[in-house]
Amino acid sequence: MYRKIAVFVIAILFVCVSFSPVSAEEPKIEDYIFIWHVAKAGDVSMDIEKTPKTLQVVLQSPGGALGRVSATPSQAEVIGEVLKRADEYHEKQSKSQDRKSEDLVTAGDHKVYFTSKRGQNFTVSVRGPETFGGAALMGHKEAVAMSAFLLQAKKLAALVDKKINP
Repeated sequence: MYRKIAVFVIAILFVCVSFSPVSAEEPKIEDYIFIWHVAKAGDVSMDIEKTPKTLQVVLQSPGGALGRVSATPSQAEVIGEVLKRADEYHEKQSKSQDRKSEDLVTAGDHKVYFTSKRGQNFTVSVRGPETFGGAALMGHKEAVAMSAFLLQAKKLAALVDKKINP
């Protein structure tokens, strides 16, 4: 008899515990990385990346981490102003017969190198402020194409900041 009562009490407790309300809180998004692939020209791409602590513009070319350069939206617009002049440097260097032509333009904390060899193989390299950091490498057409998007970096970053707000 006691055994039946004990089994009955355990069964009732099991049913009560199984159907008791659980206080489930909505999960919080505390750590994230949002990446918007804004533009691509040839092998070069521009992304806007947002984390809980940063909002940055990233230029990438092949090469993994060594082909990646990050900048604030304001710095990206300065880089865009320099890249907008790629036609000017291309024309200047295409007339040169020097073994190696190189023009260095400072763009805020970043450096932009325009290089060619005997007027051929025109290359643009955007390097970050780090001594051993990466560099986004591109040709003449890619530099001109990326400049148009970089010049809008503040506006594009503000859009991401407004829309992605967990």
